[in-house]
Amino acid sequence: MDFERLARLQMLMRDTRLMLKAHYPALPHGAIVGQHYLPRLAEYAYGGSKALQTWYRDSTLGWMRYADFITHPETPLVVIAEFQPRHPPQMAPVNPAAMRQFLAGLDSMNHHNWTPALEALARAESLQRDTSARVFRAEIWGERATCLMFMHKPRDADYWARRGLTLWHENLYSHFALGALAYEAGDFDEAAVELDSAISLNTSFNAARNLRDLVRTEIRSRDSARAAQQRR
Repeated sequence: MDFERLARLQMLMRDTRLMLKAHYPALPHGAIVGQHYLPRLAEYAYGGSKALQTWYRDSTLGWMRYADFITHPETPLVVIAEFQPRHPPQMAPVNPAAMRQFLAGLDSMNHHNWTPALEALARAESLQRDTSARVFRAEIWGERATCLMFMHKPRDADYWARRGLTLWHENLYSHFALGALAYEAGDFDEAAVELDSAISLNTSFNAARNLRDLVRTEIRSRDSARAAQQRR
């Protein structure tokens, strides 16, 4: 391991501990703390749950990955520690109840129930009092933009998508919403840029992939028509 990577991991550990101690000087016996958006290949620095147990001198404490929380959102987490990639502090607390509402909103969106999804997202935002969790707040705004886009409210969708990007530039939900809006407006080149951004951030983002295929078809058709006109 090179020194630069080791130093980054040490800073991540330090900031995680400082954030938790600032908000939770003590944790109840058997408490579980969630993780969200940790940098790739950084989780091992926590030594499983050993770092958490050492900080609080309690061997019953444990971490829970975000993927596991999605599967079991009823798990009584104390807090979710979320990594902030571009703005200090590096770690911010997310309210587990807010995250549950966010997941409920995503479930409604998956069933195309846009109004209940917006209501759940609004509850998530109201429960998340700590504004330092920029990634989570940006996710809420990006998904709100997506709902509004499907509800044919382009002005509102554009507003929330761009707000989401100001908090977190890697906001794939905002990029998807902007790509869909550009597609609906007939700006296929801009749509391709935004959708490519969303897919680069999550290669399994099937909705973005499907829409990008439509965009590429439109671009090929447009370019063929232009070439044919030039030959005349």
